[in-house]
Amino acid sequence: MENYIIKHSDSNAVQQVNRINDGIAKHKNVFIFFFLEGCGPCERTKPEWEKIENMLKTGNRQNHTQPIVVAEVDQALFSHFKNAGSQPTSFPSIRFIKGTHVEQYDGERTCTAFVHWINSKAKKQQKTRRRRIGKRRQTRRNRHRSRSRY
Repeated sequence: MENYIIKHSDSNAVQQVNRINDGIAKHKNVFIFFFLEGCGPCERTKPEWEKIENMLKTGNRQNHTQPIVVAEVDQALFSHFKNAGSQPTSFPSIRFIKGTHVEQYDGERTCTAFVHWINSKAKKQQKTRRRRIGKRRQTRRNRHRSRSRY
């Protein structure tokens, strides 16, 4: 799991955002918490968001093998993201991004709820991929069988 905390004032902020953009381009499961400096709800949510890494490392990661990126990003850097959906209108704004798919989180703002959401998204993506592979293999078998009949 990759974990980033990026503030607008960081000297390497744009480089870190570019690393996240690379993860999005590689279809990693990317979970981003966009915050606004001085925002009360953002300040209350940050401690819960920061606990995610420890919870996922201590066994709450439910059998998903695909890479996960968890980031906490200052909203001033939003314009540097290549595929994060539309500009947030309220904060904090929490999003799941995979390739071109962007989904806004609207659940409880607790670490347990975040981890449950992350696990559900990572598992759903993994199941979809398995199904596609299974169909492809079946198609190959059918082609092989039809060739052997002639």
